[in-house]
Amino acid sequence: MIVSSLMRKARVLLCAVGFGLFAATSAAQEGQQSSNEFREYAMEQLRRGRLPGAIRQLEALVANPPAHANSLDRASFPVDLIELYAIEAQFEGRLSGPATDRRVDELYRQALHFNPPELAYQVESTYAYYLNVTDQTGAAMQHFRTALRDPNMSQDPGSEYAALGQIAAAYMDMGNFDYAAAALARARAVESRLPAAIRTDAHLTLSPLEMSLLLSQGNPAALSALARADQILIRSNAVTAEKRVQASIAQLIYLNQIHDEQAAQQAETIVRENAARGLPSEIRDQVPASMRRDLANAIVDCLTLVVGNPETLAADPNYSSRLSTCEQVGLNMPAMQGQLRATPALVLERQGRDGEATRIYEDMISHAERSRESFDVAQRQAFFAGRWRVPYDGLTRIDTRAFLRQNYISSFMRALIDVDRTRARQFGELRGDHADFGTPESIGAFVRSLPLGTAVVVLSSHDSEQMAFGFTQTMRRAAIIPITASSLNARVNTVRGLLEDADADLPAIDEHMDALSRDALGSVRDVLAGATDIIVIVDGPLARVPFNLFTAADNAPFIGDTANVSYRLSLRALRSERRTATGRGLFAVGGAHYPDAPPAIPLDDNVGLERIDAYRGVIDLRPLPFTRAEAIRLGASFDPSAAAPALNDQSSRGVSGAGMRVLLGDAATEAAVRRSIVEARYVHLGSHGLLAGTYGLVEPAIVLSAGDGEDGFLTVSEIASLRMSAELTVLSACSSGDGRVVAGEGAISLARAFLIAGSRDVLVSMWQINDAKTSDWMADFYERLHAGALPAVALRETNTYMRQTVSEPKFWAPFILVSG
Repeated sequence: MIVSSLMRKARVLLCAVGFGLFAATSAAQEGQQSSNEFREYAMEQLRRGRLPGAIRQLEALVANPPAHANSLDRASFPVDLIELYAIEAQFEGRLSGPATDRRVDELYRQALHFNPPELAYQVESTYAYYLNVTDQTGAAMQHFRTALRDPNMSQDPGSEYAALGQIAAAYMDMGNFDYAAAALARARAVESRLPAAIRTDAHLTLSPLEMSLLLSQGNPAALSALARADQILIRSNAVTAEKRVQASIAQLIYLNQIHDEQAAQQAETIVRENAARGLPSEIRDQVPASMRRDLANAIVDCLTLVVGNPETLAADPNYSSRLSTCEQVGLNMPAMQGQLRATPALVLERQGRDGEATRIYEDMISHAERSRESFDVAQRQAFFAGRWRVPYDGLTRIDTRAFLRQNYISSFMRALIDVDRTRARQFGELRGDHADFGTPESIGAFVRSLPLGTAVVVLSSHDSEQMAFGFTQTMRRAAIIPITASSLNARVNTVRGLLEDADADLPAIDEHMDALSRDALGSVRDVLAGATDIIVIVDGPLARVPFNLFTAADNAPFIGDTANVSYRLSLRALRSERRTATGRGLFAVGGAHYPDAPPAIPLDDNVGLERIDAYRGVIDLRPLPFTRAEAIRLGASFDPSAAAPALNDQSSRGVSGAGMRVLLGDAATEAAVRRSIVEARYVHLGSHGLLAGTYGLVEPAIVLSAGDGEDGFLTVSEIASLRMSAELTVLSACSSGDGRVVAGEGAISLARAFLIAGSRDVLVSMWQINDAKTSDWMADFYERLHAGALPAVALRETNTYMRQTVSEPKFWAPFILVSG
């Protein structure tokens, strides 16, 4: 390791070659000769890495612009200054605070005041750059979109290219990988319009982001192929020395993560051979030629400490001192507080230095929370599926291990708080529930207040392990199970295949459920034995298997045979006071006439990209005749005299009576359902349920009759916007509880939408259901409800009854109860 003084001089090198420090000034700015004389000193300070001097010079120009400066000059000065504040925040260890945020906001408004049309997109994109690097990512996205809508930006492909790259990075942070891929695809299309002289460098600038996306999507083969193709470009004469080093460093980061040792070694060789040549001339002149090789080795050494294999690094007794030296020269920058702080924390965890790891994780979380809060609530759905998940998982592991080692109740309660920090946050916000996470003491008081016989199970799936927690009023259990999310998902797919098979081998189902219960729950199974009521909070692949079918011990009955099982989306939701159902009577739907036209597919305005319409052909949904009889029979349970005539009248479009309304056939339109659903205490929708991707749908939907100018597809977004006051909503529809599982938010399903809309409980199915057998199931379920049984009790008793006549779980076990 070379001496500290030289490393301090190389701090700007680490910023510049590793992360692309110096942003190019816009063509519009460079084209104004009159402004160059006023900006030259500031730019010279910037080139020499003297940011404070550059900022002071531009602040003076903003405060007292020369008399002959035109409106473009006067707008350019604050834009340049915003860019310098962004660079300072990202690379100089001075993360913006309220005062700097206010100053940059003033500069933005000042630039807008002069309003030169040719500079408007630069004002927006530069301000967005500042917001992005200061963890105000959601706000940054809005300004990038404004810039992209400016026709002048299309005449500046370099700025358009950079904006799309930052938008893709923001989508990555949000966990929205589909939109990130779309933004990258559009950027690659713009790439062809870049000047030939910079096209290769520009291509290599976006490659790290593309590799990160491929890593997040679980596609290491494509990542490796991209890196190897780029290595051919890197070795060409078309690439600048600085970009050659930047791109190779990025490759080193990602190739190490997928363990492509051969390609990573090639990238490392390029870095070592080219680091000195990639130095800005002002730094290169200060580094003796005899020490440039040492400097290149130092760069690779520092990178290894933050992107290497945690297991290997943890075995190095000098890791901490080596990391400390690297932090002195730049790794303590705010820009490094995201993913690149994860490996040091993971190493500290493995070395048993949990206090130091906790400090890093908490600092990362403060950045993550600032970023998350900058997004609109509607955009926060997949945030914890993105790149900020690591520190939350790390804290959960640390507190869980402390409980397992020492059996401290406070550690167990902290672990519950940790895991709940990423649970259904958006769901709570959409419902207006902003309850904080509490303290170990308040969580402890809540646990001790549980009724006797009630057990709570919290399941959390992570990349490399499954964490499980279970507790009753008097018992606590936790487990960290070494099974990857991909392996667990494969196991779940096998079980689902058996459960959905009408001819499945019943002993095989028992065997697989025992094994899945054992491997996914570990010691948490102890809390299930003897419980009469079980509340489940689940995330990840296990959300796709009804917990009713898990077992408390090998060769034991399904827990749903003896316990009432219900789901919650978070501990906060469980702790919150349940809503009062003020609706009245019953509203039911059956026998809808299904549309034969594709659903209306909205355009994605986030990046100006049109959605790909996956719809092909005409919709062909088979009739569900039993849903009609089911709805009428349910209406008759509330008012027999009013509903009875409709049983034999196939032309009836519905019935109404004392405390009930039933819509049938083509009367069951979206508009009619919306009007009636908000007033009912009990809601029953018998129809087809469709998952996202079916017939071009971008989200799950209940299929109703087309009419009143609507397409007949009641989607989760439309449902969530309703204001219901139902005690129970029953979705007698296929796969109504299934959906895309999003880390942190669970399944984005119809159940979740109805809970957001205001229903206290929702009964949904987990797979394709049989029309006739479901009608029988519903008749028994409602009979028990009318007799006074609570929904969870009626669910258990109906399953038991139906199992006596049809043994395959496909027919008797698809329904689960989800509570808000």
